[in-house]
Amino acid sequence: MQPLLKFCGIRCYEDYKKAVESGVDYIGFIFAPSKRKVTISQVNQWKSKKKIITSSKNGWCFC
Repeated sequence: MQPLLKFCGIRCYEDYKKAVESGVDYIGFIFAPSKRKVTISQVNQWKSKKKIITSSKNGWCFC
C-alpha cells in the first residue's frame, strides 16, 4: 500500500496552485481562528481559478 500525501495549512493561491500541480492526494485548509486561517470564499475563488484536472485521487481535508 502506497502512503498518501496531504498538504495542510494552505494560505494563498500560489501555494494552492503548487499543491494541485504537484499531484498531492489531499489539500488542507484552516478555517478555525489561526494565523493560517482562510475563508471558504477564498478557497472557492482559488478553485475557480485553477481547475483540478489531475486524477480523481485529489481530495479535500478541512482542518
